[in-house]
Amino acid sequence: MEQVQDIMESVDVRNGSFSVQTDPIEIPNRIIVENAIVSFDPETIKEGTVDVLKIARTDGKVIYNCVNLKVKKGTDLIRSCGGPANLTPGNTVIYSASGSGFAPVTEGKFSVKLKAIIDPS
Repeated sequence: MEQVQDIMESVDVRNGSFSVQTDPIEIPNRIIVENAIVSFDPETIKEGTVDVLKIARTDGKVIYNCVNLKVKKGTDLIRSCGGPANLTPGNTVIYSASGSGFAPVTEGKFSVKLKAIIDPS
């Protein structure tokens, strides 16, 4: 297994909220997402709530789910939601997330730095 470089994913926060959903993503190799560390831009956004964070197969089976998680800079979404996200090859998944209550500044970016391991076999 090989450690993957950190990957930064960001979404826009508007009026204190965000919502995102990916197109279907095919999983070619086993991926274990070990950490997902929250940051904000500008850093004057101090906190908010991740209402839903979900990875589900296209047939609807939920692989990873977390709801109503209070977050601030440095929160590890994976640790806070109970452990690594284990994505297995041969699945096609959709990632979706939404959040609200981001303040005191209500406009900016909600970012997550992902650290993952990929099994190339």
